[in-house]
Amino acid sequence: MLIDVHAAPQTTSPKAFAEAAKSAGLHGVVIAAPDLDRWSDYADAFDDLGLVPFMGIALPMTRGTLVFVPRDTDDEALDAVDWAVPAGGFEPADALALVKGLSGVTLATHPYFRDADPAIGDRIYGLKGVGGVVTRVGDGKLTWDLMADGFAGKRGIARLGSAGGTFNSLGRAATVFPDGIETQDGLVDAIEAGQTLPVELDDPANPRDRRGPPPAPPRREGGGRDDRGGRGREERGGRERGGRGGRR
Repeated sequence: MLIDVHAAPQTTSPKAFAEAAKSAGLHGVVIAAPDLDRWSDYADAFDDLGLVPFMGIALPMTRGTLVFVPRDTDDEALDAVDWAVPAGGFEPADALALVKGLSGVTLATHPYFRDADPAIGDRIYGLKGVGGVVTRVGDGKLTWDLMADGFAGKRGIARLGSAGGTFNSLGRAATVFPDGIETQDGLVDAIEAGQTLPVELDDPANPRDRRGPPPAPPRREGGGRDDRGGRGREERGGRERGGRGGRR
C-alpha cells in the first residue's frame, strides 16, 4: 500500500482532497485535518473513493512539526487534550507533553528540509519518543535526506515518505506499507515495526536531481607542496471517530 503519512487538507474541501489523493495514486492518507471534529468529513470522502483514511494530529513547533497518529480515533483521551497551536508553534517539550501517555506513534517531519518552514535540524536528536521520521519529501537537497536517514538509523526508527503536509506536493513522496493495512492500530504497528519504505514519485517531465554531493578532493600525504606551489598542510586528527476511516 502507498500511504502519505502527513497530508494536510488546509482549506481544501473533503471531496477535492480525496480526489487529489486518488489522482496521486495513493491508497491511503494520514489526514492532519484542521480539527478533530472535521476529520470524519474527510474520512467519508475518502471512503467514497475507496481510499483508506487515517487520523493524524499535526503539532507545528517553533521549528519542525510532529504528527501524532493515534491507535484509536474514538479514544476519549484525544478529546481531553487542548490541541490549539500557540502563536509561533509549540516548544518541542510542550508538543511531546501533549501526546505523552496517549496510545499511538509520534512522527517527525523531515528534520533537515530547509525550503519550507524552519527546520529543526540537529535539534531532532533532543526529541524523545519519536517513532518514525520523514526522510523523503521528493524535493530539496539529497544531502538533507541522507542526514535524516542518519537520524533514523541511529534511533532505529522507521523511515517515511510524505508530501510534508503541503497539499500542492501531494503524491511527490509517500511510504510503501504492507498490503491490507486499513486500521489505525495496523498502521501504528507497521510504523513501530519498521515495515516502511519511503519512495519518491517523480514527474517524468521534471525528475528530481538525485545526484549526491561531489566527492572531496584527495588529501595530499605529508607536507609536500600542493599543485599551486604552496606548502601542504599537515593532516590533523580529528475510522473510528464517527464509525469510519482508519477501520479498527
